[in-house]
Amino acid sequence: MALPRTLLSASQIDRKLPALRSAAQTLARAIPASGWIRVLRESLGITAASFGRRLHIAQQKVGPACAAATRRQTRLGVLP
Repeated sequence: MALPRTLLSASQIDRKLPALRSAAQTLARAIPASGWIRVLRESLGITAASFGRRLHIAQQKVGPACAAATRRQTRLGVLP
């Protein structure tokens, strides 16, 4: 007898959940020492001023945002 589609989907998610949790923990530990914002800016090869313009924030706010990212205190709500 075939299982209902929703029950099958739920059971598949239950089986994959431990692997997803493990991946999330690995990614959380993989945050660069200099923070994601600085790594992103440097990988794009742009200055803090240019990065600020792209995010529609002042250049003076890019530095504190990088510092906050290093301390893992950056929230998406902080960035426009």
